[in-house]
Amino acid sequence: MIECIDEDIITINGVSFNNSGGVFIQLLFEVFIWEEYYLDECLESEKTVIDVGANIGDSSLYFANKGYTVFGFEPISEVYSIATENINLNPELKDNVTLINKAVSCKKGKIKIYKNPENSGGIQVMDLIMSIIMMSLIL
Repeated sequence: MIECIDEDIITINGVSFNNSGGVFIQLLFEVFIWEEYYLDECLESEKTVIDVGANIGDSSLYFANKGYTVFGFEPISEVYSIATENINLNPELKDNVTLINKAVSCKKGKIKIYKNPENSGGIQVMDLIMSIIMMSLIL
C-alpha cells in the first residue's frame, strides 16, 4: 500500500521515505511491492543482512521491516545523507539498521568513485571499469 503523508513524505507498506529529492518510485515498487528479494530458508535462519551500496536505504529498511539486523554501506556522502534521513523517518526500524558511510572492497585503500548526478545509484569505479575493458581486449 502506498500513501503520501505530504508532498515530501511517501509511505509504502508502512515504511516512509523522504520524497523531496524525487525518490525513484520504480525502485520502491521493486523492493516493497514486487518483493524482488527472495528470502530463502537459509536467510530466514540468519537474521543479519549486509547491504553493500545501501543507496537511499530502501533495501536496508525493507530487511529491517522484516525483522533483520542490517549493516548498510554507502560511500557517496550525499546519498548516505538521504539514506540516513529515510532511516530516521522510521523510528521503529532505526535500531535495526547501522548505516556506514564507507565503501566495501576486498582490499584496503582509496579509490575514486564517480557518480551520476541524475541517478543516486549510478556510480562508477573507474579502476574497475578499466580492468573490465582491459580484460575484454585481452580475451
